[in-house]
Amino acid sequence: MQQKGQRGSSCCETKWKRREEMERLEKERQAEVRSYKNLMVADKMTSNKEIASTQKSLQELEEDFM
Repeated sequence: MQQKGQRGSSCCETKWKRREEMERLEKERQAEVRSYKNLMVADKMTSNKEIASTQKSLQELEEDFM
């Protein structure tokens, strides 16, 4: 009978640990979303020279942006 109790508590501990891990990961994800770390990444930026080479008007660029 002790084995059943041990297995039951082990199962609950595993579920608890999994739940804590999921909560920790969610908190990390939320913190990353709120941070500005990914806002000004050079790979996502466009230079004025690149914009000029597209031969698009300012109106077309604004439409693409939206």
